[in-house]
Amino acid sequence: MDSYKSNKEIKNIKYYNEGNKIRITFDWPVGVQQVKFQAVRESACKLKLFTLQEYKKHGGYITEKIYGKTDYYIYPYDPGKIQTSADLSADFTDFAKFTIINKIKIYYTLAEKFSAGYKKYTLTVSSPHPVPPDIICYVKKKNSPPVDINDGTLYYLEEEISQPLKRIIRTDINEHISVFAICDELFDTILK
Repeated sequence: MDSYKSNKEIKNIKYYNEGNKIRITFDWPVGVQQVKFQAVRESACKLKLFTLQEYKKHGGYITEKIYGKTDYYIYPYDPGKIQTSADLSADFTDFAKFTIINKIKIYYTLAEKFSAGYKKYTLTVSSPHPVPPDIICYVKKKNSPPVDINDGTLYYLEEEISQPLKRIIRTDINEHISVFAICDELFDTILK
């Protein structure tokens, strides 16, 4: 968990990755029979009412794993009081918030061949989840391999990666390339 804010009732929040699911556990607030879970990712928002009985039955709150960065909010819920999402958002003292980041893995291979006066790289990129076109790039540099995205000339692949993508890159004989994810907080690049 990257960030965590707790109210006085909801404490000790933990989460466990279980395949394509996440189990969230916490100390259930005393005297509360229901809580609202809210998952917020970019502009999407998912709200779920959850009871103490469901919590005990499942050993926590179980939800689909969401890739990328997701903020979770847990609100004690009183069914006798009318509550709207605006009420919940406005009351910063009556919720617990935490963030989970599930990185998307991006696999790539980079093969290098020498020809008369130039090099040809074959770059193949794949991921089990779609990757936006502005995330993967390669950097070209003379005389030594680039160490980061600022260490040479940057080129985006400019295609969403939803299936394996193959790109041929031609360089001068003394140029090298390296592959990077622009947002390494959310993506892992793994050389196969």
